[in-house]
Amino acid sequence: MESDKPPAAKGVSRPTPSVSLSSIFNRGWRLPGNQDRTSIVGKTGSGKTTAGLFILSKQDFKLPWVVIDYKDDEIINSVPLRELRDGSDPPTEPGLYKLHSSPFQNSRDDPVEIFLKKCWAKTHIGLFFDEAYMLPDRFGRTERGTLRALYTTGRSRRIPIIALTQRPVDVTKYNFSEASHHLIFRLPDKKDRDIVRGRVPNEKFDGIFGKHGTDLAEFHSMWYDVARDKTFTMLPFPDPAEVIDRLCEICKLNKWT
Repeated sequence: MESDKPPAAKGVSRPTPSVSLSSIFNRGWRLPGNQDRTSIVGKTGSGKTTAGLFILSKQDFKLPWVVIDYKDDEIINSVPLRELRDGSDPPTEPGLYKLHSSPFQNSRDDPVEIFLKKCWAKTHIGLFFDEAYMLPDRFGRTERGTLRALYTTGRSRRIPIIALTQRPVDVTKYNFSEASHHLIFRLPDKKDRDIVRGRVPNEKFDGIFGKHGTDLAEFHSMWYDVARDKTFTMLPFPDPAEVIDRLCEICKLNKWT
């Protein structure tokens, strides 16, 4: 985040940042790399998708990245992602791709399930999940264990993951136990907060979010770097239009469109 004061999204009132972003960098904050798993949680409208796409825009793109979008998200649709059809093999060339996904698939031949198995076998591919609770075998409990395999062996197989969800209680536990980075926006439901609170320093979580989980300012978030055991209170991420422009420019410069 190069700017000390991220611009506000159109039609959205954002609080004035109280801490400069440069000071967060100086305290050891870092972005996830191409071996990391990043968990992003928060209520609807908290800024998860923009934050996730911002993190995606900062990758080195030595790997192909595939966005699995169940919501047909407006922000994601604004980026010229290369479309993958059902039954496609994982891409081998660096770039930004999208796999059309339906939340109503629940059979053993779910195309997303098949695709994710191929990604695990391929290695060296990034995955962006929006929304993670809609993924097949989302609890990682079946004998297939595709998600469990991706989360638990993804680091060694060079499969970085950026996973977004508004309901942590409906997502596999490996999304949290194997995360390298946790980014937490407001969560109004105590059950959801308890899931995440169990994976980050409790006293820091309670100090940032308060008893009812609402003390953190709107669009602000808590970032926890697991390896460094460091916690940061994050300012609002850049305006969605700015993030979209950056991703579009990346696609244009690399001739992916």
